[in-house]
Amino acid sequence: MERTPELMKNPFKWRDKNPVVIVYRRPIDWTDRVVGVFAGEYTHCEMYLPAESCSFSIFRGGVIQCSAVLPNLYRTHPELFSWHMFVLNEHEYRRLRVWNTNQVAKQCEYNLSDLAYQILPTVVQTAFVPDISREEAQQPHKLFCSQAVVLAQ
Repeated sequence: MERTPELMKNPFKWRDKNPVVIVYRRPIDWTDRVVGVFAGEYTHCEMYLPAESCSFSIFRGGVIQCSAVLPNLYRTHPELFSWHMFVLNEHEYRRLRVWNTNQVAKQCEYNLSDLAYQILPTVVQTAFVPDISREEAQQPHKLFCSQAVVLAQ
């Protein structure tokens, strides 16, 4: 993961490449630091589409959103972020974009209960939080940030 991503400085040069960036954020407040005890160095992730200068993100207590403001933080506070970039073909990019847009349109809520299970042993997680079906993955009702990133792909 890079600390000073060139992509964040000049996203327009990637406009025709269909890049998707998974952005990882370090803790910024006391609740993030509590999550960090269990989660590690990064306590939040979101999906950045540089060609559209927007990020899809979901935060505690809210609904999934598409934000043009979040990408500014990548440039102004790069020390808080690391990232992985993927270049997708047209079909993959369109599918990812549509899935995220659908979650924004239906105001998919943050899933605090599933996040809480992540601190428990795997045996307990498996017993109380089974994998979702293919249909539920297409139309989830609640997500936490990393679920949104994984299901969008």
